Amino acid sequence: YEPTKRQYDAKKWRYETEPPSAKQNEVAGAPGEGKSESWSAQVGMLVGPRPKQDLTLQHPRCVFQILRKHYSRYTPQLVEQVCGTQQATFLKVAETLFANSGPDHTGAICYAVGWITGIVFLLIDKRPFVRFHAAQSIVTFGGLTLLWIVMSMFLGGTLFYGGWGLMVMIFLLVRLLGLVLWILLMVKAYQHEKFRLPLVAELADGMAGK
Repeated sequence: YEPTKRQYDAKKWRYETEPPSAKQNEVAGAPGEGKSESWSAQVGMLVGPRPKQDLTLQHPRCVFQILRKHYSRYTPQLVEQVCGTQQATFLKVAETLFANSGPDHTGAICYAVGWITGIVFLLIDKRPFVRFHAAQSIVTFGGLTLLWIVMSMFLGGTLFYGGWGLMVMIFLLVRLLGLVLWILLMVKAYQHEKFRLPLVAELADGMAGK
């Protein structure tokens, strides 16, 4: 940041990197040397050395600490000053959200709107318990949704030709199955149980990255 110009120099926005390895230095060589060109080596020269990592998250320049410093300014006092919301009201809302953000509550929400909430929480939540229920929601209700669409197409044709009976009964049973699973899976997740549906759970494990 340059205070005199009141702007950032984007050219200096780089991670601190490890020293280049000997293998990274062995690129294609000078023209005419006859060395074979390595695609990975050429790409490595464009990308640069590997960024430094701090698995303890204690280095003052690591991304976690920088974000922590950035968000430390957002205090209840600042909320009251900028938004006009009283500190007591803000703290009450924050405490309510925190109390309802455990993995059991979030796992239950994964089933609330079927595969839609499953996709949302699979993308934004990193907790294994939540990711499993999100993935199981996607597989279960995504599959049921496709089945309903196909059966609706066949049911429409059956009604057009004067049919009724068995096809309608199967359709209603599948809808009832979806309702039962929706309630059962939400209750089990809310009780902090990793309830595994046969066949579906194996697919959910793979999707959740187990």
